[in-house]
Amino acid sequence: MPSSTEDFFEEPLEHSRIKARIVSDYVISFARILSDHLKSVRKLSAVAYIDLFSGPGSYEDGTASTPLLILRAAVKDPKLMSSLQTYFNDSNPGAAATLKRELESLSGLEKLAHKPIVLSSVASVELVHGLQLKPQTPKLFFLDPFGYKALTMPLLRTVLNGWAECVFFFNYRRVIAAISNPVLESHVAGLFGRNRLEAMRQELRQTSGVKAREKIVLIRLDEALYEAGAQHVLKFSFKIEDDQRSTHHLIFVTRHRKGYEVMKHIMASESSWESENGPSMTFVQRLGTGSLFDRDPLDVLGDQLLLRLKQGPLSLDELYEAYGPETSFTQPYFKRALLRLETQGFISAEPRIQERPAPGGKPTMAGNTVLTFEKEKL
Repeated sequence: MPSSTEDFFEEPLEHSRIKARIVSDYVISFARILSDHLKSVRKLSAVAYIDLFSGPGSYEDGTASTPLLILRAAVKDPKLMSSLQTYFNDSNPGAAATLKRELESLSGLEKLAHKPIVLSSVASVELVHGLQLKPQTPKLFFLDPFGYKALTMPLLRTVLNGWAECVFFFNYRRVIAAISNPVLESHVAGLFGRNRLEAMRQELRQTSGVKAREKIVLIRLDEALYEAGAQHVLKFSFKIEDDQRSTHHLIFVTRHRKGYEVMKHIMASESSWESENGPSMTFVQRLGTGSLFDRDPLDVLGDQLLLRLKQGPLSLDELYEAYGPETSFTQPYFKRALLRLETQGFISAEPRIQERPAPGGKPTMAGNTVLTFEKEKL
């Protein structure tokens, strides 16, 4: 693993590529969706993306990092050209200067209605306030510090204020090491709060096992994020050293169900595997073989949906609205599981399968298709 920011940008590791894809894909989707929304309500407003730890823009081998991936997409997309407003900041003046040169040499930059702004300041509450972003402007913040000391709950509360979403990189390996180190207490307390930190320490003292300890830390982090105003929190894990220990988590925080669904699809598509619990929402550098006892994910999901339908008829959309946030399965999984149950005779649907479109001979199911329990699985 890199030991400094300079080492980090020598060449991209696979997990860095995945992180950049997830973030850039979401920024592009976020800007397109909100651009359409603002036009539909006749509001002329930009859609802002703010990267507080941007780095130099590309690796030494020429591979583009997140800022360039986003702006290369923006200069080719009419919606992004007119609406996307970008702010990039890095506390290292050299990195900020390099990024500025990279952006100025980008072909098509002149097409953007809002030219990117590059800053070099310490990421802080004061920096965010100094941007003077309008309250009515939809905002997406990306926080990817090297380490964790710059990541504090006051900063997260600030970026989540108003119409805003946030993606941040959580260095679990360093945080779990710092929790028990009194010298680093002030840094960890800045993220969790002193009372929550002490409670977490007591739980960790009484807990053994890598997965159990990680679960405690992530639950406490969730608590802090919900207190800060989050309605939905999604995590994508990176297991770089082995398939048990997470080294990092990419964490998405939003108040909006639409944003949650878009990011859920993106993270699911980058997952290293799927199990009976759905897409893993995890990247494993050295993926082992799956268990011989893993069930087909669609069968497991189908059993869960059948239990829901025993309580009364529901449409596909209603099932996903109620149950989707409890699982990593996305709506296409729900659709495929329900189609399987229908063809096996465990549920009926209105309109019936023969009355619905079947492009290429493959049956479909619209969101308003009403589903009714028919019989138990044996």
